[in-house]
Amino acid sequence: MTRSLCLALVLVLLASCRPSSGEDERIRAAARAPRLATSWGIPDVNPCAILSRKAVEALTGSPVDGPRPGGTAMDGSACQYTGTAPFVITLGLMSTNAYESLQVDFGGEPVLDLAASALVDGPDQLGDVTLVARSLNAAVLVQVSGKIPGAAGPRRRALAAEIARQALDRLP
Repeated sequence: MTRSLCLALVLVLLASCRPSSGEDERIRAAARAPRLATSWGIPDVNPCAILSRKAVEALTGSPVDGPRPGGTAMDGSACQYTGTAPFVITLGLMSTNAYESLQVDFGGEPVLDLAASALVDGPDQLGDVTLVARSLNAAVLVQVSGKIPGAAGPRRRALAAEIARQALDRLP
């Protein structure tokens, strides 16, 4: 193989390894973003006391049972609301350190207009959405699973974001 052909091949390979312009900008933005202080502390609040049944019914537009203790949120506890459609909404509390650790492995997309930092993943093949969000002192995990009338795709993401927003607003 000639030297110029090898050089051309190397240049093509290097060019193909470059991130796309959108990905490159996302990496730069993450590097510029100030880091929030973290803690292993979890707010001393029962997750079932954060949002009432009526509040979740108003958000989903469907009747729900609960809230009932159930599930986990990394290093914290969670609460579940069950609908008749059937669907389950899980709201959990976790430490901001757990949020930061999860952020590395989560692989979700940033939610720019929610809290200090938030990521959402889904809907997956079953339509489930998982969202994690944090304020300065608290972090929450919201999972929306099952069939909620009128809440598919982006609307399901919006529902998870609104649940997280209301939960974080009620936490110390």
